[in-house]
Amino acid sequence: METVKAVRIGQALAEADLIIIGASNGLDMAEGLNLFYADAHFQEAYGDLAQADGIGCILQGLTSPDANVRRRWADRFHQKEYVEYEPGPIMNGLRHLTEHADTFVITCNIDGHFARAGFNENHVLETEGSTCTSIDEQRLAHPDALAMAQLEDLAHLVQAHRNHKVPSSNLAWGCATAS
Repeated sequence: METVKAVRIGQALAEADLIIIGASNGLDMAEGLNLFYADAHFQEAYGDLAQADGIGCILQGLTSPDANVRRRWADRFHQKEYVEYEPGPIMNGLRHLTEHADTFVITCNIDGHFARAGFNENHVLETEGSTCTSIDEQRLAHPDALAMAQLEDLAHLVQAHRNHKVPSSNLAWGCATAS
């Protein structure tokens, strides 16, 4: 049954003119980034900060009430999860499946992985913020303006493809089964 579903999804994507992707933290987890758990990646990339600050997971560091701690964690997160990020097979596969069509991503992920994987960063709306925009002071100063511009782009894409094939997919289910 899953094979039939995968074939149907693949065919719909191949025929699409516009693809709207909804992605949650399941995609990050499938690629090895878990904001909520002190796993091996956490220990390797953040262990020194965790010990110094008494932090138990990435999200706790990024939301610390102490501004200095929060900034250290944001800087490290940006370095490790954006600058040093290399797209994995899941993200590369997704990019390959969608590169023929206009694509817009709506995600609660905050790491900029879609942009780093080659998706048009103006067509990636990170609804819960972004370490990329928190590092870029110009974008940080006007996050609502950025989101509004991205939503306007989405509206234009939808209008331009109004009479074409436009499937949508929520990647949470795919990532949950991929991990």
